[in-house]
Amino acid sequence: MRGTEKEAIDWPCGLMIADQSDHIVEMNATMRHWLGLADEVPVGSLQLSDILPRAARIYLETHLRPLLIRQGSFSEVSLEFLCNDGTRFGAYVNAITDTVDHQPMQIRFAILRNDVRQSFEQELVARRREGEVFTSAARQSR
Repeated sequence: MRGTEKEAIDWPCGLMIADQSDHIVEMNATMRHWLGLADEVPVGSLQLSDILPRAARIYLETHLRPLLIRQGSFSEVSLEFLCNDGTRFGAYVNAITDTVDHQPMQIRFAILRNDVRQSFEQELVARRREGEVFTSAARQSR
């Protein structure tokens, strides 16, 4: 992730690296912006648990970390992130790790926001439910 400041800002996805103790050691400007982190907040003071809500932390520990240990990566996993102001955003997350003795040493993450996609899917589900109610009512009126 090293490079000029312009390169870090222009990435269309969030990028970060966490060490084996879940401390975030690097984070690009896009991810900092999405999380609402001021430039003065040192990235090394953050842990994954600081930016993931409880359910996402549990999922990371019980499902994703074992995948990283077994496979060395995971992709297209939907997770929520916790912003500095308490709001959340959904994202698809890809991760890859280097392991030593079956333990992840560094985890490199690519984060792609999916707010628009989630809204679209929620709208589709709502319209489907409305259609089912209408169909049920039409059958009952026969």
